[in-house]
Amino acid sequence: MAAAEAPAPRDEPSRRRGYIDWARGIAVLVMIEAHAADAWTRAADKSSIIYRDATILGGFAAPLFLWLAGLAVVLAATRTAERTGSRSRAVEGIVRRGLVLFVLAFLFRVQAFIVSPGNHLVTLFRVDILNIMGPAIVAAGLAWAIARSAPVRVALFSALTLAFCMLTPIVRGSPLVERLPLWLQWHLRPAGDMTVFTLLPWAGFVFAGAAVGALLAAARDARGERRANIAVGACGAALIVLGFYTAGRPSIYASSSFWTSSPTWFAIRVGIMMLALSWLYGLEQAVGQREDLVGRRRRSGVAPGVGLRFAIGVAALSAELRASLWMSRSTASAADAAAGGKFQLFDASAAVCARAFHEGILAPGICLGTSAERLHGTGFGVGYPGEASAWWSAAFAEGNLRVRVGSRNAARLAAQVVVPVGRPSFDLAGVGHVFEPATIWLRGSLGWELHF
Repeated sequence: MAAAEAPAPRDEPSRRRGYIDWARGIAVLVMIEAHAADAWTRAADKSSIIYRDATILGGFAAPLFLWLAGLAVVLAATRTAERTGSRSRAVEGIVRRGLVLFVLAFLFRVQAFIVSPGNHLVTLFRVDILNIMGPAIVAAGLAWAIARSAPVRVALFSALTLAFCMLTPIVRGSPLVERLPLWLQWHLRPAGDMTVFTLLPWAGFVFAGAAVGALLAAARDARGERRANIAVGACGAALIVLGFYTAGRPSIYASSSFWTSSPTWFAIRVGIMMLALSWLYGLEQAVGQREDLVGRRRRSGVAPGVGLRFAIGVAALSAELRASLWMSRSTASAADAAAGGKFQLFDASAAVCARAFHEGILAPGICLGTSAERLHGTGFGVGYPGEASAWWSAAFAEGNLRVRVGSRNAARLAAQVVVPVGRPSFDLAGVGHVFEPATIWLRGSLGWELHF
């Protein structure tokens, strides 16, 4: 048996990105959860921890819709420009979509005014999510038109995102806002029931999604798509760590609130959405490559293993060293079902982790890391099967949940997406290809922690 580096994947025709559709479905489910929890929870239960956590989860519905809207319009504009050869037509489509949403916002207010008589006419100017999404999409379209390359678009949208989240506490506390017309003030500063959303920071989610869309739109083949999603996941994990770290530091603003105007919570939410999108991409790759699984004999399924994890941390942040040994599995060659190989995987990794509510009973966390993988194969079914080993590296992102069982003990449930950098191909002399690791791995673990 011999091991060699697998050839680069061939370009794939353009296709619909299913993992983005999955993200849209999750956004709908989170929105339903948010409204159901608010409407159907008894007043006495709204002080419980479960309701608090449900409220935090439901708070991701609006950011998800805004973020995915920004991502989608950039992908759509890029496709239109490539299909028609006209950038102006692409920009026109984005701007028209944004203006339609803005008009719909007022039409919904008119409908509410008619079906619920007795309200004051001023309620027609109540600011809701469409009042924010429409102008933000128009601005995203104009920004897309100004920047003519993917790196410039990513940089421009990222700068707009940073500006909107960092300026929020300043604008909300500025006396200059009071000099503006009342209906415009409602777009900049909360005003009771008249503002469900404000331009700052909520429009920033549209620009954050547009930055991710510009990065994904630049991918021209499967390898480019994979690298783009690795970058999205890595940046998302970095934003989460940065958000939690800065949340524990003194504020640079005279007045700000973590849950409403602080850039730290904004960064954490954007990071979680970016990391979640990269996980959905990995899930789509894991379940959607059936032709590869049959044609190239990439093994799927469950391979149990054992592992050790050592961590040192301060408050919500920690650094970890890990090692895992996975039970051996056998696979047959596509050319000869009686011949194949038996494979065993070992990996060693390092990770940086952040955890929310680290002193609570339930503490969700995320980890970002890199690992060294060693796969050892032993052939069978031929006269001289031989053995071979191969090393390669991988990047991974992980979401986990820790459940405290005491002051020194805790159970830990984790799900991990692993993206190998380089994949060896194992062959048998006289038979041909036997095995090649998949482009995306999914791992789950259930473990026990001892705290010292």
